[in-house]
Amino acid sequence: EPCSKGFYKEGLGVPESCDSCDQVVEFSTTPGIASTNASNCSLCEDTFVSVGGECLCDVGFRFETSACQRCEANTFKNTQDRETACTQCSLLNLGENCVCPEGAVEEDCGCAIGFYLNDKGTECVRCPRGMSCDSNYLNSSTVVIK
Repeated sequence: EPCSKGFYKEGLGVPESCDSCDQVVEFSTTPGIASTNASNCSLCEDTFVSVGGECLCDVGFRFETSACQRCEANTFKNTQDRETACTQCSLLNLGENCVCPEGAVEEDCGCAIGFYLNDKGTECVRCPRGMSCDSNYLNSSTVVIK
């Protein structure tokens, strides 16, 4: 009987003698069943990306309980690894009025509705009276006069 997906057996053997791809590269798998060589463990499991022969979490994803999870809204992650947590958007210079979509990298983050990025690009400030800040990620040149 052939080995299951994610397992391989050098040569012929019974399923109990199949070896896990995790022994070759952690979180790797095979393209399908019946793999007969460790070199078939060349794919990363779902949610992982292959980087330099390792299976890591992509940018915008954190490692949690054997899988990569999308960073929550208002957090971001710029690195491909399994160590780094998602960072709170409020820790950016933009301050507490910063927002990010799920699965964000830092450049995806911006100011919340009702705020815009000041001319220095350092802080989200409240939209002035008579101006419209009805969408996220505005800056001083994209604020609309009502």
